Amino acid sequence: MPSMRAVALLFLTPVVACAPLGTLRSPTPVPVQQAAVLPPSTIRRPPPDPHPVGFRSVEVHDLSRGFGAPFDEDGQPTVVRDERPIAISLWYPATAEGGLAMRLVDYLGFETEPGVFAGPPDVRAARVRALLETPPPAPHVAREFEAAVHARSDAPAAVGRFPLVVNAPGLGAPPTDNFYLHEWLASHGYVVVGVESWGPTGPMSSDAIGLETQVRDMEFALGWARAQENVDATKVAFVGFSWGGMANVMAAMRNPAVQAIVSLDGSIHYYAERMQDFPAFHPDRLTVPSLFLSAKQLAQRRASGAPDFVGRLHYTDATSVVFPQLGHLNFSALAPLLSDASPMFVTDTLVIGRVLETIAQYTTAFLDAVVKNDDRVRAFLARSPEENGVPAGEALIERRVAQRPLPTRAAFIAEVRRQGQTLASAPDVLATIRRANPAWTLHEREVDTWGYALQQQKRHAEALGVFEVNARLHPESPDAHFNLGKAREASGRLAEAVASYRRAAELAEAAGDARALTSRANVQRLEAQLRERP
Repeated sequence: MPSMRAVALLFLTPVVACAPLGTLRSPTPVPVQQAAVLPPSTIRRPPPDPHPVGFRSVEVHDLSRGFGAPFDEDGQPTVVRDERPIAISLWYPATAEGGLAMRLVDYLGFETEPGVFAGPPDVRAARVRALLETPPPAPHVAREFEAAVHARSDAPAAVGRFPLVVNAPGLGAPPTDNFYLHEWLASHGYVVVGVESWGPTGPMSSDAIGLETQVRDMEFALGWARAQENVDATKVAFVGFSWGGMANVMAAMRNPAVQAIVSLDGSIHYYAERMQDFPAFHPDRLTVPSLFLSAKQLAQRRASGAPDFVGRLHYTDATSVVFPQLGHLNFSALAPLLSDASPMFVTDTLVIGRVLETIAQYTTAFLDAVVKNDDRVRAFLARSPEENGVPAGEALIERRVAQRPLPTRAAFIAEVRRQGQTLASAPDVLATIRRANPAWTLHEREVDTWGYALQQQKRHAEALGVFEVNARLHPESPDAHFNLGKAREASGRLAEAVASYRRAAELAEAAGDARALTSRANVQRLEAQLRERP
């Protein structure tokens, strides 16, 4: 079981505090003991390549949201803050000179309670002492905490603009929890913005409200980071671990600026009931290239035949790498150090180092290929794990190729044009799409609105094609058949309009819908007109 130190790290309790808007905290290292030379880590950490790494903490507020509950646990009124605090940890490519060397223990000083900024060095020092004194760490852990990390606090940023990675940590965990990966990405030319996992009023809640809160925090951090001088705002990826590996997928479903996602043993695989409550959720909304790195729990889930999120994806190039020997917390850099032996992770330091490096390599290669459009790394992703140096049996890879066109109106129009057709021939184009992908569809109301707009523009042939598409996509909808009847009538195809109105009436009557009377009246009216024709 995890020790109390791990619990303190991953599940924090609320204390309300305030800090100035947009304050930059220089992360002066917190000394645990003075050392002239920082000892090396027992877990191999390859040196930065090609960039040195800088780190700083940023304190900002989201003015569109408040923070805190109106009553405490005893029912007493509290002061609700009218600005939501957002604590951002920032890793970035730095210059070769400047900044202060950091040890792993320095990151612990930025692990706070929900709503509380890290504060100045003396406050962080007290926080570190509290984490490490009860109980004191084992000797090998104490040595690890004293080891140097690659980041230098407040180092000058390297000249240039770099792709952006927005990271969401595990439930209630700090973004520094995955410092290893963040330093690696920064050294390879990314600005990494990590957002604390704080709930809407205190600790993060594992429900739809908490998920929405985490997604909005990522969106706020995305907006803040894209305005920074060293960020290339046109190149954006979302990364997340555990709970954050569900929040980042949800955020990508409604943010077209995101070009790629990486989910580190994300909860997206395991909590389908919570995803269903999220307004933007649907697997078909995930259309950007995606990398899913997962632990043995996913391998076990797949073996049992349980639903698999990756298996529901149709419109994204998805790469899934499962490590069947690893536990969930092996995808965190700090959690195994702050916990006792646990089935949730492998404790062997050689394995830990190799796994962290493998995760970093796959993540970096994937982002380089997708976000930087670097063809040189695509060969790495195409090879088997064994060909990339991963011991046999330690990683299982599966690749899914995105289907096209996307299930959007714009993509359908593009496909119509690609086939050299007009919207009047939209039903024929739909038929070719559905031969390759029978599940392809569009939202009924969206197509209705589209057809109405074409009618208002007097483009009746094209409107008819669009309404025909809707009736084929939604054959059990009385509205779809009623609107098709109107379009056929407007085009002078009265006999076909009668058939559509009749079908609309049958479906409406079966549903107990009073609008069936309107459809029946239209059938009688048009049949009378047809009888009067010579």
